[in-house]
Amino acid sequence: MDRRVSKCITIIPEQPGSTRARQTRTQQAHAPLVAASRIVLFVLFLAVTQLAAVPAEIELQCSLTVDGRPAGEIPVLIDESENRLSAIGEAVLERAAPLARLPKHVNRQEWWTPDELQVLGLEAVFDVNALALELHIAEAVRVPERHRQGTRQTAQDATVHSELISGGINITANASAGREALYEDETDEVEAGVSFALDPFVNIDGWVLEGSLRADSRIPNAFPLVAARVVRDDMQRELRFEAGSLRYPVSGALTRVQMQGLAVYRLFANDGERSHIPDSVEFDVEKPTTVTLTLNGENIMTRYLYAGPHIVEDLPLTQGRNELVIAENGEQRVIPLPFDESLLARSHTDFSLSVGVLSDDFAAELDAEKHKPAASGFARLGITPAWTAGVYAHGDPDTVMGGIETVHATGAGVIRANASASKSGGAPGAKASLNWMTSAEDSAFAAALVSVSATTRKFATAGVLARDNRNWLETWGSAAFRIGKSASLTNSVRLRFAAGSIIPSFGASATGKVTVAPSVHVTATVRADVASTGQTAFGGMIAVGWVPTSAAGIRASASQDFSSLATDAAVSGNGGKNLSDFKWNTSIRRVQEAEAPWLVRENLKYGGSRGTMQLSIAGEAGDDPGIAAWAVDASAETAILFAGTSLAIGKPARDSFVLFRTHPALGSAVAGIKAGDRWNERTGVLGTGVLSGIGSNRVQKISFAVDYLPEGADSGNLAHVVFPGYRSGYSIVLGTDAEMYATGQLVDQNGMPVLWSAGIARSADTPAGIRFFSDENGNFEIAGLKAGEWVLELPKKGLSAVIVLPDDAKGWFEAGTVKMEAL
Repeated sequence: MDRRVSKCITIIPEQPGSTRARQTRTQQAHAPLVAASRIVLFVLFLAVTQLAAVPAEIELQCSLTVDGRPAGEIPVLIDESENRLSAIGEAVLERAAPLARLPKHVNRQEWWTPDELQVLGLEAVFDVNALALELHIAEAVRVPERHRQGTRQTAQDATVHSELISGGINITANASAGREALYEDETDEVEAGVSFALDPFVNIDGWVLEGSLRADSRIPNAFPLVAARVVRDDMQRELRFEAGSLRYPVSGALTRVQMQGLAVYRLFANDGERSHIPDSVEFDVEKPTTVTLTLNGENIMTRYLYAGPHIVEDLPLTQGRNELVIAENGEQRVIPLPFDESLLARSHTDFSLSVGVLSDDFAAELDAEKHKPAASGFARLGITPAWTAGVYAHGDPDTVMGGIETVHATGAGVIRANASASKSGGAPGAKASLNWMTSAEDSAFAAALVSVSATTRKFATAGVLARDNRNWLETWGSAAFRIGKSASLTNSVRLRFAAGSIIPSFGASATGKVTVAPSVHVTATVRADVASTGQTAFGGMIAVGWVPTSAAGIRASASQDFSSLATDAAVSGNGGKNLSDFKWNTSIRRVQEAEAPWLVRENLKYGGSRGTMQLSIAGEAGDDPGIAAWAVDASAETAILFAGTSLAIGKPARDSFVLFRTHPALGSAVAGIKAGDRWNERTGVLGTGVLSGIGSNRVQKISFAVDYLPEGADSGNLAHVVFPGYRSGYSIVLGTDAEMYATGQLVDQNGMPVLWSAGIARSADTPAGIRFFSDENGNFEIAGLKAGEWVLELPKKGLSAVIVLPDDAKGWFEAGTVKMEAL
């Protein structure tokens, strides 16, 4: 859980005969430090600068806030002598917080719970004219659970951020260092590690230099990471060079692009040690079953495997002990995998070159690679403004491929045709496709696709897909042929999605089976569903199966849903040695326009779908073929929930619910509800998590946790208060990309600075606004902004102004002089 601790410093000059002037300034700490019971936080302000007309003594009143709530105050006295400004204060935080996370370098992150954590923090902030400097130091001490009592672990982290902005020069540097140590009996140091990071950034009149230096003694056989990038961006031209090293001593890239018909070339080289040592392991499966492979606690594969020997290749082994756990049929087998230290000395060289020509009517590019001898190229020609044709090819020791493609855009839509041929592993194949998509939204047909592919491995697919605004028709088929013991492949896809018809429902079905001949049987199913909205649905299915032998048979089925006018038809079978499996499904759906059954707060629509995991148990009542058999069906329910752009699969929402997902700025971070080290609910494969059955019509506080947070990302507020109505819910996005910082000077209609004023910055996405203040010169600073239009309001002064943050702006934005107008 990433909680930010903010400090609000109020400076009150004490001068005889003058009123108290108040300046409030908010800074966010680089290293979030929150403890469970008592956090001792020292705030140190230390700077050396030329200061103009500062009183000999200044009283500081520093207020601490956690999650936006007051948590303590610090009385501080500042004494200026010989142009040296210093201040020191101490505060004790009594308020408890649920969790703390300390930053680790080189992507090493670890969660420490409050009951085992003590934190000591030190912070210094200095900002004058165009130079800004921040220093953050943190130390944490804990007793790790994996060690016996009497041991303790310490971690120290220090970060420095400096920034100089003057004219066309922007120089920024971030440096950090950390040290971890493990002690036994409180004194004997048994393990220690040191890390260091430096990230400079220089921008001088369009030339940009970025660098990075990383070192960590806790990673065995790791070289220091050194990277540099030089960029010259002039209109549509770019020149870039990169070099880096962590476990790879050398790597690089050179790119030049100019979009006015001139040559384009790219160059890349890499020579160094492997980041991990791939290995393989063989194992046997006694009978067909689902097998899960776990390497060092991480799931690497879950797959249905046939009986016989299997091999898993390219296992990412690491130094130390490696264990592969094979789980099948409820049992586990552990295979220890040794790590060969001599493999670390192996190196490899990559080299690739790409040259090309780009213009409005013609484009061509050729790639070559040395490490794996390969070459590829493409050429595209603009025949007319609406019609382009192209050819492409690729070749390497394993695969040879070539194809043609044409795209024709007309007023009726875009038609794309593609044909290709390939040879991979000695087996040639061919594929062709035709795709037509209309450009008019109210057109009868919105899309059409025809695809055919075949290979000499006796595998072929064919399919047709058509869709319009009222009906959905989809039919795909596949067939697999095999000789001897070669593998077979079957495929059947049928997908239908409409918001108006996706609601939670409860259903029951009855199935009967009659054997009309020794090898022919008929199965019929009657189904009834009752939806949560009170609607009912009825349907039925009939299937005919012909199984002349135990190794071959055909089954045909058809089903009809009388409520939604949905018709399904399927044919599947087994042909023995040559024709092993085949399956063909056809589905026709009529989309009925309907209002979503439930409305979610904040105008979010909600829908749900009943899905079943079906288990059938069948048996014959006697040996007489004319006697009907019996069958029992059991099913388990799930639900598809969606609100706005959030979609999740979870338990049936019989009451209220909360959908939560992470903001794209958080990358691959995982969020959810956590109890200790165990997730109760978390974001799933669809990118959204669901918390169902939370109860309705009562105020509830939900605290989320976020793991694997990228460096520099902000998880934002993780504690949310909800008040859902009956069968409604919330859609919560965790994290934010509002990481911009704006500064400038406020002046009134007469051009005079607006002094000592409190204001609110609002945008269309942030109606609640962000508070800000102006100082004795009218200067202001606002954090937590994103690109777009912002309205700056000074309610007590009756003034307002508009600033626009461009879409390509990042980090710090200088608004300059902002002229206020009357509200």
